[in-house]
Amino acid sequence: MIGTGVLGLLLLLGGAAAPHRAHDPALDSALVAAARANGDAIRDSLRRTLIKTAGDSQPAAGLAIARHLAEALAAAWNDSFPLRQVVRFEAWPIADRRIKASADSLRSAGNRALGRKGLAAALHEWRESYRRSAQIGDSAGMGAALGNIGAGFYQSDELDSADHYLTRARAIAEPIGDWRTVGNAVGTLAEIQADRGALAWAADLYMRAADFRSRTGDARGAAADRNNLGLIAGRLGDLGRARLAFDGAFASNRAAARDEPAAANLINLGNLSSLEGDYPHADERYREALALYRAHGNRVDAASVLRALGLLALQRGNYHQALDRFTEALAVFRRTGPAADEIDVRREISLTHAAMGNLQGALIQLRRAEELAGRGHSGADQAAELAQLALVHADLAVQFNIYADAERHYVRAEQLFREAGDSRGKADAESGLGLLLALRSDFPGALTRISLALRTQESIGDPRSAALTRLLLGAIQAQMDDTTAARSSIARALSALRTLGDAAGEAAAMGALADLAVQERLPLEAESQYRIALARLDSAVAPAISWRLHSGLGSVLRGRGALDEAAAELRAASREGERMSASVRAGERRAAFSSDKGDVYAQLAYVEIARGNLDSAFEASERLRARELLDLLAQGRVTLPVSGGANGALASREQDLRRQIDVLTGELESARTVGALRGPLAPERTSVAVREALAQVQRRYGDLLLQMRESQPQYAAIVPGRVASARSVRARLGAGEALLDYLVGDSTTLLFVVTADTTATIDLGVSRHE
Repeated sequence: MIGTGVLGLLLLLGGAAAPHRAHDPALDSALVAAARANGDAIRDSLRRTLIKTAGDSQPAAGLAIARHLAEALAAAWNDSFPLRQVVRFEAWPIADRRIKASADSLRSAGNRALGRKGLAAALHEWRESYRRSAQIGDSAGMGAALGNIGAGFYQSDELDSADHYLTRARAIAEPIGDWRTVGNAVGTLAEIQADRGALAWAADLYMRAADFRSRTGDARGAAADRNNLGLIAGRLGDLGRARLAFDGAFASNRAAARDEPAAANLINLGNLSSLEGDYPHADERYREALALYRAHGNRVDAASVLRALGLLALQRGNYHQALDRFTEALAVFRRTGPAADEIDVRREISLTHAAMGNLQGALIQLRRAEELAGRGHSGADQAAELAQLALVHADLAVQFNIYADAERHYVRAEQLFREAGDSRGKADAESGLGLLLALRSDFPGALTRISLALRTQESIGDPRSAALTRLLLGAIQAQMDDTTAARSSIARALSALRTLGDAAGEAAAMGALADLAVQERLPLEAESQYRIALARLDSAVAPAISWRLHSGLGSVLRGRGALDEAAAELRAASREGERMSASVRAGERRAAFSSDKGDVYAQLAYVEIARGNLDSAFEASERLRARELLDLLAQGRVTLPVSGGANGALASREQDLRRQIDVLTGELESARTVGALRGPLAPERTSVAVREALAQVQRRYGDLLLQMRESQPQYAAIVPGRVASARSVRARLGAGEALLDYLVGDSTTLLFVVTADTTATIDLGVSRHE
């Protein structure tokens, strides 16, 4: 878009007498100032002027305008390349000028086609542009077309092809001083290195790109570099710096009406807000980006934003909304491609159906994704896609306790990963089979599979995965009562995790040694190991590990009669357990998972009874009931009667922050980065960035609970699982009335009998299984 001042200058230059006008220093000065203020607009005007001139029977006036524009750019930026291009254009015969104009038009058409029709349509235009430029020996046109091809491949996540074409573009453009094309190529090469995880190399390339762009006044490119440096800052955990970079890039693009780059900035701001748990702000940014892409007819990028909105809704527990967004995105990807995006969206629709308990819908989407992958490319790439889908299919079957299907798909995934040459994926499939056999109590079979996965991980040099698999191996050996082998496996895992500096993994291994000591009836050794493990975990964020350590230590202390210490440890275990919401999706597996946490409350109740604190024992039982309610609330989005107006916004915010704390904690515990989308929609969430985001979300959550206690005391009482005391229950009971309250534990069931003047307990001697 050209400002009115620039437009007026062009109209003056474009008059009929312009070639013969007297020299006007004021006009020249104004044009130079315009070139300095908005070089992109002047360059675009120069390009369009030359295209128009190519078809004129009397091109003198147009060429004069082009020369003045090029001279202004040279004066403003000390960049002689545009002027040299005009001089060369003037020297060409008319036929070559027309070829040059058509090549430039085709390149612009390819840029438009990328967003509207997809990569294949864009490549057709760009390759024809390159062919025509080569026909007349136009190095500048060839370099620019190659740069576009490379950028297109990058947007489609084909990094090797992108690297190849961008390197060629730079090699052609640099010797002729086409710094605009060089800057674009180097900037995108920096993005490729960032995606490959070479952050230092990427930052160096961004700085070089910024230097090239400064030679031409490339404000658009500078904004892109600022955006990408923000991505690197985010991956390094500097979320404040990342936001400043994204905001700066967005302000630059919005001021110059560069809508589509501005939309990319909005997406990254939305991603940052999502990482920080500010879901309403993320939703707002995504919707702004969606509107910009739709206004420009960019259906492919609009579909990617719809996918981001779907993932956001899925994370918030709004399953129906997530399904709507994914379905909209799928409709676009089915028409435009690429097939990989359609496959990914179908997989996400499958996961959404699974979260809603719709097994049939989940399986239908997975089968369609598998059919699509089977019709696409062949060889290793196809095998890799099908293997990933088989792995999801198997995990889904385990989730719904359909073990026969799970085994079949794990075996298929293992075979496909082998065909694709993906040893890491093969180990994942082997581990899945091992865990499945362990769930079936087939410990010898599980041992065989886990051992195979371990050998693969060691052979490919994946020390952390190998250490954690060896830890699992030790647990299975312990189940088989082979305590000698179990101790050896766990000790080796501990040594490896200590070398890697993995505090959470090291604490988990120490806890496993303590569990083994309990199994071997060595309580003093177990107590020592639990205490050392908790001290090692002091600075780590890992409630799933720490609650087990506190629980184990409490049980050992209870066994040796240290009831006060045991009560303190069991309370600590319950607090840590309450930091985790329900992360196991299927009801049956949730029950199995919760039974471990529930036993902590039962043990605490036994200890309090032994201490003579029957009221405290009753409250421990009620605490478990409150925990089960919150686990139920965590399964999806909940609308409560208080959810009106400002109070409703606070309740929604509480659910958002609680869910995000669960997501981020899970990422840290598994030490895996979770990328929702490829490309600019999914900057890699490194452990440093996740840890920083978790700290920020936890601070905001604490502040929000304080605010809610004043404005929404009823909801605020539910969230931390506050319970009624035995005294308050007695106050509500009349003469002759009693409350019967059951606490079902692994070994027995306690019955609490509360009347108006007393609390009593009866051990029914009935286990959970019975």
